[in-house]
Amino acid sequence: MNNSTRQTLGEFVAGVPGFASKNHPERIRLFGWYLHAVRGQERFTASDVIKCYEEVHLARPANMSRFLISLVEKRSPDLLRDPKGYRLARPARDQLDNAFGKAEVVIAVEALLTDLPGKLADEGERLFLTEVLTCYRHGALRAAIVMTWNLAYDHLTRWILDDPQRLADFNAGIPKRNPRKGHIVVSTRNDFEDLKEDEVVDIVGALPRFSANVKRLLKEKLGRRNTYAHPSTLTVMRPQVDEMITDLVNNVVLHLPVKQS
Repeated sequence: MNNSTRQTLGEFVAGVPGFASKNHPERIRLFGWYLHAVRGQERFTASDVIKCYEEVHLARPANMSRFLISLVEKRSPDLLRDPKGYRLARPARDQLDNAFGKAEVVIAVEALLTDLPGKLADEGERLFLTEVLTCYRHGALRAAIVMTWNLAYDHLTRWILDDPQRLADFNAGIPKRNPRKGHIVVSTRNDFEDLKEDEVVDIVGALPRFSANVKRLLKEKLGRRNTYAHPSTLTVMRPQVDEMITDLVNNVVLHLPVKQS
């Protein structure tokens, strides 16, 4: 079955043998998987499931909440619930992933991350990468955004330190960006803690031959990290995380080479 992000719910349902004869708990599990894997939703609500029934022209349960709660309260729950909504429990998600596969974009992102360790210059970066992959695979999408930024930012600072002339140019740019911090001289990774991340991005962006497009990308992704790192009611969708990972890995981690330590 083709589970790309372009697959409609109708196409998905048509590809599930005997879908129309399944009971409501089985349908809800399948709708939940579709919302997670294809539409990229981290959580779903009773209203989301009702819309799925309506979209494929099936009569919905009179009391949707009762069925959702029954899936939460099973001895081995199929659903988990928190203030943001419902999500498939890992055993149920794994079972449906095995039955229907993962969305093509998810497979591509996991492959990108899995192939990355041998290309990283430092053990610290490899630890960040491990956390990114763990968060991504387990649907912790906010955490995946934060950890992806940490990976890219750590790589960026190592890239600055990797070349003496580049480091000298960076230090010369500190007072231009913030005269009050003109006394700061960066010589180690820890020295970057005296600068804000947006300051580092601005200073790097002014370095000779540094790509203006990469600077814009870094500013945009830092803004996204800031948005989702703090408590908010904004919903994180998997496509946003996919874009965050592919953009930063390809254009920062792989684009800016650092010598192996």
